[in-house]
Amino acid sequence: MKISANLGSQQANYNPLSGRPNAVRANEEISNARQQTKNQVSDTQKASKNDNAERNSADENKSKLSQQSLDGAERKQVADLKKRDAEVRAHEAAHLSAAGKHATGGASFEYKRGPDGKSYAVGGEVGIDTSPVANNPQATLSKAQQIQAAALAPANPSSQDRQVAAQATMMAAEARAEIIQQKSDEKEAGETVSKKDLNEKEDQQTTANFQNINASNKYQSIAQYSENTIISTINQLA
Repeated sequence: MKISANLGSQQANYNPLSGRPNAVRANEEISNARQQTKNQVSDTQKASKNDNAERNSADENKSKLSQQSLDGAERKQVADLKKRDAEVRAHEAAHLSAAGKHATGGASFEYKRGPDGKSYAVGGEVGIDTSPVANNPQATLSKAQQIQAAALAPANPSSQDRQVAAQATMMAAEARAEIIQQKSDEKEAGETVSKKDLNEKEDQQTTANFQNINASNKYQSIAQYSENTIISTINQLA
């Protein structure tokens, strides 16, 4: 015998042997399977954490044993390498910070392996674009000044740093000379224009003077002619 009932949009079948709907049993089985899966995942994660903890502990113990196995000279060498590593990283960080947009990339390091098996930075560099700005001496001057500041930014600039700073100083001097030349050319061009304007004004004034002189001469000629005509007429009447 089968009995069906509408449970929302689903239909459940009744099993006369179990007395429970098959859908309910299926849901319980799925729920149990999910719980088992969660438990397995949790157990796996715990095991993984334990493995990592054991591995880290083993690495620490190995490092301690390695440190303990070093003699006095080797321990001093490791201490010196650690100090050098910190100095190199601080040195390159100062370059990189001061270089700003003119840095061509991040810092790169040269490493040395110590007696303890670890690698330490013993040298480094930061690439900087030192090319002048085309057709813009003022921008080139600003760039050169920033490059110089970046080169001398560390507490103890290297010989290479000082060489870059010297090159930046030369670039700045050339940019200043170009700026002065540009201003001189602009001033000369302005004076040429002013002189041309002055000459044009003088020419206009000279032309106006000639016109005034000609007009005055014509007036005098007419006046003289009129006076002579009047005198001649009077003489004739007399």
